[in-house]
Amino acid sequence: MIEVDGAESFPALYSRAQKFLEALQTRHPNDIILIVTHGDIGKMIRAAYYELSWKEGLQTPYFDNTDILELTKIGKSKS
Repeated sequence: MIEVDGAESFPALYSRAQKFLEALQTRHPNDIILIVTHGDIGKMIRAAYYELSWKEGLQTPYFDNTDILELTKIGKSKS
């Protein structure tokens, strides 16, 4: 596991991303949402959205702070 003293672990970050997405889907089920975020949580949001593990999320393309990433239901895995 990748760890830094005093930093949130990737599994914890992934769990927070899942809860964040669940809250968005509940509050804004049909809206287009703009999220401005840092890279690590952005990667975990993307991983949770596409139902990847946190480890798989780390292997996805680089996500820079304040980068633009479109998450769409097209091509979303349901496995």
